[in-house]
Amino acid sequence: MKNIYLAPIGVLILGTIYLHSQDRVEVQSASPASLNLERGGSATVTLQGAGLYNITRVQLMFDEKIPAAGVSASLDGRPMGGSCSVTLRATWDAKEGSDFYLRLLAGGEYVYIPTTILKVAVVWPKPKITSFPGKAPVGSVISIQGTGLGDYNQPDRTKVVISCDFWYYLRPLYAELISVSPVEVKARVPNGAYYSPAAIVTPGGYAYAPGRFEPQYIQHFAPDVFQPFGTLGSILHFTESWFAIAHGDNNSAFNPSSAMLGLGFQQIFFTFPPYERRINLLVGSTTFRVRVNGSNRLNASESIRTTSFNVIVNGMSFVIYANFESYGTEFVGEYETQDIFSKKISWNHCLDLNIDNLKVSATMPITSDPAYYPNQIRFGEIKISIEFSANFSVLGSPPFTIDQTPIKDYLQAEIEREAYKTFNSDGFKGMFNSFMNTYLRNLYQGTRVHTIQVQAAGDGGLDWVGLTH
Repeated sequence: MKNIYLAPIGVLILGTIYLHSQDRVEVQSASPASLNLERGGSATVTLQGAGLYNITRVQLMFDEKIPAAGVSASLDGRPMGGSCSVTLRATWDAKEGSDFYLRLLAGGEYVYIPTTILKVAVVWPKPKITSFPGKAPVGSVISIQGTGLGDYNQPDRTKVVISCDFWYYLRPLYAELISVSPVEVKARVPNGAYYSPAAIVTPGGYAYAPGRFEPQYIQHFAPDVFQPFGTLGSILHFTESWFAIAHGDNNSAFNPSSAMLGLGFQQIFFTFPPYERRINLLVGSTTFRVRVNGSNRLNASESIRTTSFNVIVNGMSFVIYANFESYGTEFVGEYETQDIFSKKISWNHCLDLNIDNLKVSATMPITSDPAYYPNQIRFGEIKISIEFSANFSVLGSPPFTIDQTPIKDYLQAEIEREAYKTFNSDGFKGMFNSFMNTYLRNLYQGTRVHTIQVQAAGDGGLDWVGLTH
């Protein structure tokens, strides 16, 4: 090989530079010979040759005059003998490309290591996901953590595949990107997402989320959804329903609103039986009874009626509130007498009983059983609660003492029993259940929702959670 002496700017020649004959710098090999330097990462290369102890500075170059943007290079300690190590570090702003080469400074002059000895490429790193939510509502923003996820300045080069047909490139459904950084991506779950693998795709490759992602299609019911101004209140007109309690066989009734009747709800008739007790007297005995004061359920003055009827969503239950009027005498007490001569039986009025602030509530728990009813909900057993205040007014001088406690206990138990039978009947609970399932199916029509679950919401209402598996 013919000796060539370098000008001050340096001459590229097979990695060899002459300073003085005894200080010749010659790079003979590099390990590795081909290096992919990841953006945001670092890599070390070991040079082998002669006179390497004269190297004082290293630099990665795009060409003979332009350094590689965003990449720094440094010697790992003082070069010794025929070997030295160089560490390259790339920021996320580093310019991508291949065929970069290393420039060495030795004795104030440069030598360039040709790509036949060392070839350096600046590349995107392969993404890695360390955290990906297992489920999230459609329309919500999820946070994905990891490394190599994206570039602040090139967010469009990151794709979040939220759903796909097994592989990320088979009919991918992409999420809307909200923000991108190397360690975190925020994305909005799109409508149409379904239970499947999820992945992040960048120029550096792809990474799957651990496990499958479950999008949740949530339909919210506010506590007042059944009120007249609510979505379902405007359909069912619950507040127009009413109870009427009157004396006589099947003379009491629950009357659904006309809108509910049109949807299949039924008018439910029942008997409110009187409280009766046989009482022994000094001579003979008599029957004492307490009954509803009136026999015409269509007349407000001859029946006990509700003044308001509401349904409220309370977490995972619907609660019905029926409040009754508090004016007039709701119940009367009377005892049986018989005329000695005609044997005619009559009833002597001896008690007025006012039932004030009568309130009936019925709690309808909502359940879902994906194993047996994947796309349906059901109402559990309805629980009834009763409260009222009782004011007794004894009239005249009946031939016996009227014990108030068993009368109040009987009325409470009877009102509770009739409310329980009414609200648990097929004509009410069965139709309500049917209406709700039809309504929910319509809500999720056109989606991949296969299973419906229910959960309490933060505002006191509930959320229907549609799942795609």
